[in-house]
Amino acid sequence: MTPPLITTSIPGTIGHEVVALRIPRIVAEMIAENDFSTEVVVKLNALVEESQTGTIQADESDPWNPAQYAGKTWHDVPFYWVESWFYHRVRTIVGADVDPFAVKKRKEWHAALPFIAQTLTTAPLTEESFTSLLHASLWGNRFDLSHAMSQPIHAETDNTNLLLVDDTAAVWQHLQVKGSNRVAVLGDNCGADLAGDLLLIDHLFQGDLAHSAMIWLKNEPFYISDAMIKDIVVALEVFDAAEDAATREFSARIRTYLKQRRLILRSHPFFTSQHCYDALPEQLAKNLVGFDLTIVKGDLHYRRLLQDRDWPVDTAFQDIVKDYPAPLVALRTLKSNVIAGITQDMATQLATEDKDWLINGKRGTIQFRA
Repeated sequence: MTPPLITTSIPGTIGHEVVALRIPRIVAEMIAENDFSTEVVVKLNALVEESQTGTIQADESDPWNPAQYAGKTWHDVPFYWVESWFYHRVRTIVGADVDPFAVKKRKEWHAALPFIAQTLTTAPLTEESFTSLLHASLWGNRFDLSHAMSQPIHAETDNTNLLLVDDTAAVWQHLQVKGSNRVAVLGDNCGADLAGDLLLIDHLFQGDLAHSAMIWLKNEPFYISDAMIKDIVVALEVFDAAEDAATREFSARIRTYLKQRRLILRSHPFFTSQHCYDALPEQLAKNLVGFDLTIVKGDLHYRRLLQDRDWPVDTAFQDIVKDYPAPLVALRTLKSNVIAGITQDMATQLATEDKDWLINGKRGTIQFRA
């Protein structure tokens, strides 16, 4: 039986908190950091008021189809739908050409410089170095501007005891089969998160374990720190100006990969849509099927892989994502109530140790499906 969707209706859950607390904070910060017109500010404040006390109205012109929830409050609908709809509504207010989070994202690239300097390597590729870089890519996802409880990750920190599922060895063995692989990354956040992905790709290229890579990014501003193609341009500008010479050399290699088209950046509207991966568009699925490995980054992609449903925690992750069109590994720090692939005993123990274990971003999972 398919489990129910996670909703915003239960106090104390992350869905309820996002609507009640985060949305007003996000809008207040957006207004403070941007030179919006009075008209835009009025509309943004009205959006906050609607989210707190209003009801959803039918609008046949809106491709997100709010009519399906007409008359309901924001506190009584599917969590993923309404959270993403919020960003859709923001875009319609501020304009399609405006990135209201650009200032925050640039700061994240600067903040990532120490992480890059600590993490990058030009040493020979080994299973040990691959493990180190894959884990760095995971823990770089810990910091997320849309997540109030998230914390920065330091490369030298030992997070082994916080890794609830670790399929790293299986991923390494999978890559060894072909030897030179075509890799995709479904990217997430600007800053240390995406920097970790670039560091991993760089190491795979230098070790000849991958011959090409494609990073799929957002086509428009989404969830504050989610990266678009133009954010990579900003990132490389920041890396080029780093004090650390190795970071500047790393930036030059990334530019070379892009020029050679060994590394390609792509976007697709699906990644900022209302849909989960059980509704992957046919053409996008065809584009993804040829990759030897897809690295799926972050909590939001994970939620969409699992359809943002309240699965029993011991449901096999591989069973849920069996229809994804290519081998995948999901790297995710826990920032929502969705999880699969752990034991009930583990979940019970974690709840005893830390009531916020599912949502505070401290713990992570690396889950592979061949």
